[in-house]
Amino acid sequence: MIIRHARAIKTNDTGGYAWANLRRFQNVSVVENEIIRLHELKPHWHSNARKQATQLRYCLTQAREYSNAAAAVSLATKPTLLYYSLMSLALAEILFKQSGLSSLDKARAQHRHHGLLFSHQPGPTVRGKLLVDAAAEFSALPMIGADGRMGTFHLWHNSCREMPLVGKATTYLGTGTTTTTSVILGSGDTPLDLIPEGGLTLLDCLLALPGMMEHLAMQNIVPGTLRGRVNVGVYSQEVPARTVTQVTIHPGPLAAEFFGNVMFAPVAVHHVDLVELPNGGWFTVTSDAVRGGPGFSIPHGSSWTDEEVRFWPRSMPLNEFGYLYIALFIAGNYARYYPDRWLLDVETCSPLALAIEELVSIVEQRMAWLTLSELSRIYFVTAS
Repeated sequence: MIIRHARAIKTNDTGGYAWANLRRFQNVSVVENEIIRLHELKPHWHSNARKQATQLRYCLTQAREYSNAAAAVSLATKPTLLYYSLMSLALAEILFKQSGLSSLDKARAQHRHHGLLFSHQPGPTVRGKLLVDAAAEFSALPMIGADGRMGTFHLWHNSCREMPLVGKATTYLGTGTTTTTSVILGSGDTPLDLIPEGGLTLLDCLLALPGMMEHLAMQNIVPGTLRGRVNVGVYSQEVPARTVTQVTIHPGPLAAEFFGNVMFAPVAVHHVDLVELPNGGWFTVTSDAVRGGPGFSIPHGSSWTDEEVRFWPRSMPLNEFGYLYIALFIAGNYARYYPDRWLLDVETCSPLALAIEELVSIVEQRMAWLTLSELSRIYFVTAS
């Protein structure tokens, strides 16, 4: 179920906007019809669609209540409540995107587990830990049973996909130009790689999260994402019509790795203009209505606004929602099972506590926003 459209929203409260608009997915009849249409279900499966829609409503109800509860408490318990909110949103995505075999009652037979295992491997330093050391001690490992991976996270990951890249599309007409926010580079319906059997650390997730860029930089940590943008010009007044797609990477330490993972088809030599600078660069790809254009692939990322994409420098096993998912699982378990250590972190404003505080702030703005995009099949970005 691939997202092919985008919409720019002028708002400073993406979380509030998303929760308000997710309410329409609590209408069972509307969602039932949407599931039937999207999955092209025959009449004898319509009752299953209604069951999925009803269960989806329950998941969204619980997700909102967990989120409301998290808004009313301090950092002492907020990560745990937000994790359950996000997991309920993940269940809503599963119910919408997958078959009746992934309904709540069916899934309980094999996937009655979070799907992740919490691990804490303390390092040698006891006090005054830097964020890179403290966050590396906590991990989430995939739950693996006799029949392979299992649990809610694995079920969600089965239908997790790269998100498309959004930017400005400008059409040049004989009488002027028009500019819209559009999906510039789409994503394929291809499952992502599994997360490693050794799991991911909290540090891995913080580095990979687009919203953590500024906080990590203030901690003198190089983030695992880089800024850029994508846009396209459509020259419809020309014969044949010509399209020029441009990908720009802002200067940064990961730019060289990014460009090292950009791949063009062999026929691209006459269609591509590449300018690679020491710490950044851009390339354009030209195609026309007669000859078409070359295929190419780039690392994906998260479309942050209608004019900014936060890229990863290489292919990743998760999209933004997935990294929020695992990061919150780890932070929530730390808060729940290590209250003596967690509350000491909070009281002393340790680097770990400050990073988790920033994480939950991002979660409050992004988790429902990303779920709204998945259920609407429209990638929502903020208007710059």
